Amino acid sequence: MKNKVINIGIDFGTCYSKVCFEDETKQKNHVKFYTDKTEYKHSKVYYEYSKKIFYYIKPENVNSLETIKYFKYSTIDKSLPRSSQIPVSHPITSPEILCCVFFIACLIDQSRKYIEKFYKKWYRSMPKFEFSITMGVPIDNYSDKSHPMYDIILQTAIELSNSDKLDKYSISLNDLDEFYQKIQNINTPKFRESPNNTISELYAECLAFLYDDFVPEGLYAIIDIGGATIDMAVINKSHDESNNNKFKYSIIAENIQPLGIEILIQKIALNSETHNKIRKLIKSLNTDIEYNKNEEQNLSKKMRNAFAEMAINAKDKFREALIKRNGEMKVIICGGGYDYKWYKSCINKAKEQIKRTLAEVPNGFGLKFEDVDNLGRYYNSINHRLIISSGLAQDIQSIPDLDGFPWDFEKPVAKVINQEEILERVLIDNTGEIL
Repeated sequence: MKNKVINIGIDFGTCYSKVCFEDETKQKNHVKFYTDKTEYKHSKVYYEYSKKIFYYIKPENVNSLETIKYFKYSTIDKSLPRSSQIPVSHPITSPEILCCVFFIACLIDQSRKYIEKFYKKWYRSMPKFEFSITMGVPIDNYSDKSHPMYDIILQTAIELSNSDKLDKYSISLNDLDEFYQKIQNINTPKFRESPNNTISELYAECLAFLYDDFVPEGLYAIIDIGGATIDMAVINKSHDESNNNKFKYSIIAENIQPLGIEILIQKIALNSETHNKIRKLIKSLNTDIEYNKNEEQNLSKKMRNAFAEMAINAKDKFREALIKRNGEMKVIICGGGYDYKWYKSCINKAKEQIKRTLAEVPNGFGLKFEDVDNLGRYYNSINHRLIISSGLAQDIQSIPDLDGFPWDFEKPVAKVINQEEILERVLIDNTGEIL
């Protein structure tokens, strides 16, 4: 019997992680985690600081226990909460990186066991499985300061999941640190030279959209709202007459942070009586509980400026496409924050900021919000929050290159616009404040 090749896609999220898999039939399925009985796995680990032991599943009857979260992005963003109990003295390189390695190693092991059990009912004798893993990572992974941190984390986690170091999804701090120190200098293979790869979460999200022949040509802004960051891309989808009228794509990308949901809650909400009340506050912006209005306005301005800068870059690169579409850019908001009207209102306000920059476009500049569920249609996803893992769960060789989104993930070739130039190109009221 031939080995069964399974492509695993890991959406390693700041707050929740999801795993999708497919085999040679291209049918996609999502791992359901027995700890949560859903496709969503809390991105948390637990640290018993009296004994210096990490746990993947919360242990019972342990008092000296610290719940650690946000470690996915706190490795590169110091504004997120960090562990107060894991020692930071030598030889530990980074407590957050260790949390990432341990969590992903357990996630991989749990997913592989789920997949093997999933196929057991179809075979009299189980085949041998070959797993290839693609993990989505922030665009920051490809910045000079962070490259290639998440690649090292993934490769180390895979090695840890294949070792005998994980004892019922727990490991001592010393063993984890020792393992990481031995393997952290692992040579990370170049893209597509290994069955295990990382690609941008944003591009993975775009794949379903680009593949879907029912999505018409046009200019689209795709906005992924996560727990810590917001990533944006503008895609121009057009027919390629030289290639049997297939679609061709161009893209510009922006990385905006820290404007994600958890950051928003922490920076705006001052009274944290209950988590639900805070989320209700962010969703409706009512004033039933105290919140920091100045910080909310500051974040709103940052969001508007970020979107405006991306739209200006889009105009410079896709001028002809905008004119052809009568100045209309369709906007799709997805990710964990799709329901929050705050983000949508910020983007709507940004229209006024960039209207003058698009004066040559017929009928001015228009934004049209598209239903995010259209993104999930290609993969038959349960909902849009599973799109990234679905996009990642495929043979890495079949993921197409994309003009403007180079596979070495250096900064996209686009005109860089500084803050002074933005201010010159947007509407300013008589107080000097951005409208």
